[in-house]
Amino acid sequence: IGLADINTVAGVVRGHVAAKQHGIKLLVGSHLVFLAETTSGLPQIDPAQVYKTPRREAEDDPILLEAAPSSHSWLPVSLVVYPQDKKSYGRMCRILTSGKIRAPKGECMLSLDDLEQHNDGLFGIAVIQDRYDPRVKQILKRLKAIFSTERLSIAAARSYCAEGTAQFE
Repeated sequence: IGLADINTVAGVVRGHVAAKQHGIKLLVGSHLVFLAETTSGLPQIDPAQVYKTPRREAEDDPILLEAAPSSHSWLPVSLVVYPQDKKSYGRMCRILTSGKIRAPKGECMLSLDDLEQHNDGLFGIAVIQDRYDPRVKQILKRLKAIFSTERLSIAAARSYCAEGTAQFE
């Protein structure tokens, strides 16, 4: 069974314990939700300083207050990623760390640029949140360029229309 928390891996320990109790193999991943901005529009991070400086709080930092808009503009496509090994798990965590460092506590500000830099060994499942958004096709093309067709799938969901007939979205 796959476990993918939104922009975190916080449920891994509880998921691992439950899977072990029930004899289920657990696949750990993360459901990445992206801001519409590129990293050039977000606060810049010096990776060498990530673990050397204390975490900044938005209330104490005017740069973070400025960088965290009150209403985020999210992309209409999110991505569930699963690493294939320990190294790619580390890269997935690096993506999450990048988004969390530039955001106020409890939030994560990811862009597709973060994914592009650290996607080796990750398998992605694109989840279309708004199929009517005109950016969907462009985003899917970018994800295909990042992942290649061997490591990228698109999620499909069955919904029912008013007449009770099933249709795929």
